[in-house]
Amino acid sequence: MSQDNSQNFPVPSPDNAPAGPTGTQRQLAAEESALISRSSREWFYLEVTYTDGGKTAKGYLSQYTGGAMYWDSYVIITDTPQTKFRSVESGAWESDASQVTYKNPPFYLCVTAGPRYWVYLSNYYIDVKWWLAEGKLYNSYAGGPAGCVPQDPPFYSRQLWACFNSDNPLVDCKAIPA
Repeated sequence: MSQDNSQNFPVPSPDNAPAGPTGTQRQLAAEESALISRSSREWFYLEVTYTDGGKTAKGYLSQYTGGAMYWDSYVIITDTPQTKFRSVESGAWESDASQVTYKNPPFYLCVTAGPRYWVYLSNYYIDVKWWLAEGKLYNSYAGGPAGCVPQDPPFYSRQLWACFNSDNPLVDCKAIPA
């Protein structure tokens, strides 16, 4: 990605605070359904390779904890692993995000309604299924692999927000044992 396209694809705003996916889950192909882990229950970090400003780097999908309440559930890319995940029987991914004290755990990886499908943590929407295939991250609501969107203001430092339907897909995504 050679330039910041955040004006075309802004980060979540207070007007689109976390709300679950709308409609029904898309029909999964047999090979997608077979990739959904149903038994692991072991904690892992999501290590990703991404492009930002024309440079490729590695990072980890983590909960944003910058202090603004409606952003504190969204998922960003950080330099160090911070948020753990594990697969549960339904195919959903539970997180260890107990640092959000104003909500009741457990929290599950979720996506907002389209068209952007921001990735966030929810203690209400627990039916989103997740899987990794050929180094890409997928879910049962948003079509295509996950990506990221860079944004500077209004944050104190540059953030890379995880989402779907971006022009900057994640190059590689792996589950690394925690």
